Amino acid sequence: MIQVPVQSGGIKFKVRATATAPEKPTGDESKAPTGEAPKPPTGDAPKPPTGEAPKPPVEAAKKRTFKVKGVADEAKPLEGSRKEVLERFFKGRVENPTRYTYAPDGNLVVLDETGKPTKTIPMLNFRPLNSEEVIELSRQRMEEVRKFESGIVERKEGEEGKEERPEPVLSYVEALANLRDVYTKYKRGETGITALSVKDANKKVMDAEKMRNKALYPLKYSETIPNPKIRHVLLDSKDDRHIGYPVYATGHFPFQAKDAFGHYVSAEEEAELARKTSMKGGEAIDVILIETYDDPARGFLHPAYTKDFSYTSTQYSSVYQAYEVERLKVLRNQLLVDQLMKTRSPRTIASIAAQDKTPIPNSFDLWFSILKAFYQQNTDLAKKLTETGSSIFSLRDTTISSPSDYLNALMAVRSFLAEKQEGGATAPIEKHVITEEEQKKAKVAAIINARRMG
Repeated sequence: MIQVPVQSGGIKFKVRATATAPEKPTGDESKAPTGEAPKPPTGDAPKPPTGEAPKPPVEAAKKRTFKVKGVADEAKPLEGSRKEVLERFFKGRVENPTRYTYAPDGNLVVLDETGKPTKTIPMLNFRPLNSEEVIELSRQRMEEVRKFESGIVERKEGEEGKEERPEPVLSYVEALANLRDVYTKYKRGETGITALSVKDANKKVMDAEKMRNKALYPLKYSETIPNPKIRHVLLDSKDDRHIGYPVYATGHFPFQAKDAFGHYVSAEEEAELARKTSMKGGEAIDVILIETYDDPARGFLHPAYTKDFSYTSTQYSSVYQAYEVERLKVLRNQLLVDQLMKTRSPRTIASIAAQDKTPIPNSFDLWFSILKAFYQQNTDLAKKLTETGSSIFSLRDTTISSPSDYLNALMAVRSFLAEKQEGGATAPIEKHVITEEEQKKAKVAAIINARRMG
């Protein structure tokens, strides 16, 4: 090994050059120097022709064979799992797109040399979730959330002879109560309670919270915002200027990607589903997409739809505002509550609420009680809600807190109104959100002050 010092930009490097010794001959064979004929081996073996280099072994030539060549081989049928079949097809299509092609109906076809199909790979049809599947997914998710929030978490026993870390035995509420109890005993100086005991109790709270959050939002994803405004990143800022570079944001989704949108089914499975649907009376599954709160047709179904109503002796401008205010009251964040009561803008409400996204237990119950009060006080909208029948709702807006609970509560209120068909009494209003007239005056005053300062 040779070390050569090299200097570049004031920094010295050492370059190592390794010389490999020639291999020693093994057995009766020996290697000839470059340009010379190989020496004859000892014994009666014949000499190779003078000046002729040794031929490469056959095994080495086989190893150099391009792997894709075997895909187009007639001796290798398209069998195996669906993933393997598709992989072999598209690898073959890289070599020979004429033989590996598509049929007019969209299926994949493998042709022989004469152009006749020898193999057909049928494509699956995409089927969106039906109403029963959506309700079942929401029910399972809520059961998981309740279990990790305040229910009993199942224990997992480790296999004998193996050390396995079990899931947290305590739920989130139980873990918090345990932490308070251990910390109180530690402050009293009780025997056997040390700082390590408090640390272990705090660890249980952290584990329980992780499990609860995973049940709330099992799917995390990242998205790129090309050029956001400053106030969209710094929520306490009102600066409308653009940042000038992309920002990567992390989002959460209430369902797994494989369950959230639909399934790929074969033609036989799709026919079986159609047969079962026809046996139930042939009712078509209707999904209503709630896009924006200002949509003239379906906007009233959006939680940010603006129309004054009262809830718990407080007047709100929208269901969305009422939920966020009541949620933050549970979290004892009075600062954000006061800010929310000074606006009617759905965008501003979303910006303020995003500063504290902590979920609360029983969010479905809160959504239900707020929606019930809203529609009981607005009978015209209640009638439009009941006219949606048994349709399933889907919310496009991802900024709403607990969107699945909102949709389930909205359908539950629809069922309630269909049975009752009566308006509710309005409680006396003690507090109210800023009115439209007050908001206009505040805007005019802000403009006048800005001009004076300028």
